[in-house]
Amino acid sequence: MGYYKDRKVNRQTQICIEGFQRSGNTFFKRLFSSHNKNVKVAHHNHSSASIKKAIKRGIPIIVLVRHPLGAISSLIAWDNSLSICIALKAYRMFYQPLMSLKAHFWMLQFEHFIDDPISHVNSINLRFDTSFEKVNFSKEEFQSFKQKTANSTNSPFDSPLPNEEKENRKARIQKDILSHRDYPKTIRVYQNFIGS
Repeated sequence: MGYYKDRKVNRQTQICIEGFQRSGNTFFKRLFSSHNKNVKVAHHNHSSASIKKAIKRGIPIIVLVRHPLGAISSLIAWDNSLSICIALKAYRMFYQPLMSLKAHFWMLQFEHFIDDPISHVNSINLRFDTSFEKVNFSKEEFQSFKQKTANSTNSPFDSPLPNEEKENRKARIQKDILSHRDYPKTIRVYQNFIGS
């Protein structure tokens, strides 16, 4: 219970890292915390209410956003009891309430930060005028960090990093997502969010 309580925004929170599920949350948070072990991070609530609470408290906020096709196919590959309809709706419900609040947080697109995550983590201080420790991995250390992160789960579908089994399942799911009647309006929410 304490673990989940510690993830919520509270008086001790020093930074909030949030995004829709399967949008790089685990990887980005672990990378930040690898050099900021004692920093209290609100994370993995997957709720716009958590972000709104952080805004009220004046806490630095990073909102991660991933293209819905990638995020939702990864989510359903992880939990195949979810329907595409519900997953698409959940995506829209996460980002729509944040449209008018973008001045209060730093939005990071998954497709941008996944190629060069260290430089994005190290830009946090510049964005928020904070003094968090910068991530300083050698190439070998970063490969080791990624390997540990990939091996930290019991199932290939839980992994925060790509693997063959997960990518094969996602490819099958994506065909159904693309043909779903709610996909176009979900894409519009994504485009409005990253473009507004």
